[in-house]
Amino acid sequence: MNGGITLTGSAFSRRALPRRRCREADKILRAMLERQVQGGFQNGAVNAYPKGIDWTTWDGKPAGYEGYLADSFRFLQAVLLREQKFRQRLYRPLMQPQRG
Repeated sequence: MNGGITLTGSAFSRRALPRRRCREADKILRAMLERQVQGGFQNGAVNAYPKGIDWTTWDGKPAGYEGYLADSFRFLQAVLLREQKFRQRLYRPLMQPQRG
């Protein structure tokens, strides 16, 4: 895992980019979606190191173990969260007035 790439946590990183860097964030998202379509993020669960694509080298070669991390695919939320109505729905519980 040291020096490798994984999708885990990428949704949070993508959302954390400031609005003024929206083009950069979209460029990253497009590259991730392109790789997703090619099957470059998931090859199914495998029980052999380093054949899993849960982690890859920078040139895309498998470097992981299981091959599947369920939380990796949260980056796909970024597609929906581009729309204000979906952001409002996701964050609505955080915006409710505190009672107590």
